[in-house]
Amino acid sequence: MSTSQTKSTLVSNVEFYWAKLTNPVSPFGGDPQYELQIRFDKKRKKEMEAYGLGKIKETDDNKFAINLKRYAKNNKGEQVSVDVVDLKNQPFQETDKIGNGTTGSVIVFQYPNSREEGKLVTRLMKVQVAQLIEYKPEPEVDFA
Repeated sequence: MSTSQTKSTLVSNVEFYWAKLTNPVSPFGGDPQYELQIRFDKKRKKEMEAYGLGKIKETDDNKFAINLKRYAKNNKGEQVSVDVVDLKNQPFQETDKIGNGTTGSVIVFQYPNSREEGKLVTRLMKVQVAQLIEYKPEPEVDFA
C-alpha cells in the first residue's frame, strides 16, 4: 500500500483480548483512548503484516497479537468512540462484557504517519462481536 493513501480494512475472525471499549483509558497518563488486542494463529501472521497493522507480538498461548487503539478525541477536539455491533450490525449494548477470547471482526483505518515517512498509523474504528465470552469481574479479595 502506498503511504500516500488512506484506507479502511476489515480484519475478520480474530479473538479479542483486554477490550477497553466502554470508557477510554489513559495509559501512563497519556491521552484517553479506547483499546483492543486482537489475536490470531501463526498462519495469519503474514496476512496481518500485509495489512501494515503495526507491531505483531507472540503471546503466551502460542498465538500472535496486535494492539489497536483509537483516541477518545479527534483532531478537532470532538469526542469519538469505537462503534461496537453484533452480527446483525445492530449496536452491541454491553461492551463492558466483552471478555478475553470473544471472537469477531474489526475495521481499522490507516493513514500515513506524518512523523515517520513510509510508516502508517492504524486506528480501530469498528468492532463486530460474533461470539461473546462474557467478562466476569473477579470478586475482591479480602486481605484482612
